[in-house]
Amino acid sequence: RLELFDHLLVLDLHVVAPLIVAYTNSNIDLISLTSTVNISDIKRKNLVGDKNIYDIHLRQQKAYLATGFGIVVLDLKNEEISDTYVIGENGSNIKINQVTTLNDSIYAATEEGIYAASLLNPVLANFSNWTRHGAAEQAPGGECQAVSSFSGQVYAAFGDSLLRLSGQKWSLVFQDNSWLTSYLSVTDDHMYLSQVFDTSGTIENARIIEMNAQLQIDYIQQRILRPRNVIKDEQGTIWIADNWRGLLKYKNNTFEEIAPDGPRTSNVQEIFIQDNIVSVAPGAISSWNYKFNRDGFFQFKDHRWVNYNRSSMSVLDSILDIITVIADPSGEHLYLGSYGGGLVEFYDNKLIVHKQNSSIGETVGDPGSFRVSGLTIDNAGNLWVSNFGAVNPLSVKKPDGSWQSFKPSVSIPDNTAGPVIVDSWDQKWMILPQGGGLLVFDHGADLEDTSDDQYKKLGLGENNGNLPSVNVLSIVEDLDGEIWIGTDKGIAVFYCAADVFNEFGCDADQIFVKQDGIDAFLMETESVNTIAIDGANRKWIGTTNGVWLMSDDGTQEIFHFNELNSPLLSDFVMDIAVNHENGEVFIGTETGIISYKSTATGGGSTHNDVYVYPNPVTPDYMGMIAIKGLVKDADVRITDISGTLIYRTKALGGQAVWNGYNYSGQRAQSGVYLVFSTNSNGKETQVTRFLVIN
Repeated sequence: RLELFDHLLVLDLHVVAPLIVAYTNSNIDLISLTSTVNISDIKRKNLVGDKNIYDIHLRQQKAYLATGFGIVVLDLKNEEISDTYVIGENGSNIKINQVTTLNDSIYAATEEGIYAASLLNPVLANFSNWTRHGAAEQAPGGECQAVSSFSGQVYAAFGDSLLRLSGQKWSLVFQDNSWLTSYLSVTDDHMYLSQVFDTSGTIENARIIEMNAQLQIDYIQQRILRPRNVIKDEQGTIWIADNWRGLLKYKNNTFEEIAPDGPRTSNVQEIFIQDNIVSVAPGAISSWNYKFNRDGFFQFKDHRWVNYNRSSMSVLDSILDIITVIADPSGEHLYLGSYGGGLVEFYDNKLIVHKQNSSIGETVGDPGSFRVSGLTIDNAGNLWVSNFGAVNPLSVKKPDGSWQSFKPSVSIPDNTAGPVIVDSWDQKWMILPQGGGLLVFDHGADLEDTSDDQYKKLGLGENNGNLPSVNVLSIVEDLDGEIWIGTDKGIAVFYCAADVFNEFGCDADQIFVKQDGIDAFLMETESVNTIAIDGANRKWIGTTNGVWLMSDDGTQEIFHFNELNSPLLSDFVMDIAVNHENGEVFIGTETGIISYKSTATGGGSTHNDVYVYPNPVTPDYMGMIAIKGLVKDADVRITDISGTLIYRTKALGGQAVWNGYNYSGQRAQSGVYLVFSTNSNGKETQVTRFLVIN
């Protein structure tokens, strides 16, 4: 499964399942040398609230899972959930941070303190058989962040204090003001405290404390940002799981960062692809409020992911919530919009921040906040910037580096401004978040002359835009110049975008489709978060219920992908982008990015380096045969060397595919085959050949 995992525990390969993997969606895999067993009970549990798995504690043939609602017991021998302990007051759900056992007792660090019970009690599912330690046991009040058994005794972390249970009483072992312990881990003869320094709700530092059985301590502090877990292997190497840095290897006072070749986090807000480079804005907002995301940005180029964040570029420490991204036509300048930190220009591996040195304005009522919420570039090379909450909510950076801002002549409550596109007539279409509908802007022949500027606000009702909803979530122009709009009540299309400022204007139309024998509007029950156009002008539609691929006119469903019928990471889709060079579709979900190798690529007005892949087609190859570099929507005919027609199709953009079988359903015989390609008027032609070996 291509999912993020939240916790894993390595066990003895010869005794029980070698690996327990708990994913962020509460799914569990038991991975052995010969098989993988999935335990999806918690994921499927119909529970309102926190189902996260925060820790795994192993005792004999059982794993005790600390979850957001209680303790789940996993029987490793029978590979099944055997019990659940909901131990809060009067049997209420309670977050369990960590679990440990010692002798015949079990201890739980919870959001309400530390609980204990006897493992000899056969009905631990009954909350009354658990005791919360309090004043009688000299336990502090409030949350207990962590608990672990070490050197024959139980230790617990309460804020900046580490306590030890002696008999029936807790006593202070170690305290360091404002150094908060988030996790305790034990490897043989050492216990490790994962700590952050927090004086006023802001984490300023982090470290690991290594403590031996005599309670002597050493500190590990360099390069640690958000430690989560620590183990030491048999060679004395210390491995640190850090929420910000990934996996750290520490030995002989030397650190090594180990990370898979992928985005640093699963966060994604917007994806932009140009020249085979995938750029990702991973920032986040909630109801157009800050989320203080510090992920920076990611790029996939030359078959590798590169992560740019405050670890690699210190300036990104203060650039939060990067939510939009675009590159200039040359690909040399990447522009990133920070929701609060202004516009970031990435050029020659350097960052330039545009705020006070531009026409981007501060948010009314929030001085010092420069909220960039949308980016687009027109044919003249002007970079258009949506500026949420500013007095002038639209700015432009011109090719000469100068700036200009615009204040619409129509009313925009709170100056909300969202994603923006430029259409084929150089008109700017901007989403007005929070139920504002759409704004269309035409600056006329002279950008600097505002006297001929035109603005039009589109919303509900005929002659007013005729949107199905003013809660617009996505917007894109297709290859025919039609403007596709995604709302929380489906899709609408402006077929007359060129006429939007004419006397009679332009209203959106909804598309009738037949679903289960009933006529309905396209996606009318879906929140359409994103729409992407592939090389064949087909529509990739991302919703909160998965991904649809629709025909170019939106009337025919080609695919519907969701978590159940595909490897899609989550049904909640944030953004979709298509690589027109090779047809690969990148789908950003709330739990990460996955790609799908589609069959449509971008096509031009002429053939360009036409070739067949694979060539030759060998006997063991059973996949699709692709003809690439074709003129857009070419008529493609495949014949044998004698001229007999074997297959005919229409290119999807600039690529056609063939499964290798003739019209009789037989596998093509060995030999040389010819590909004849032509455009609609027959003036642009191309012939190529390839070899089949069977």
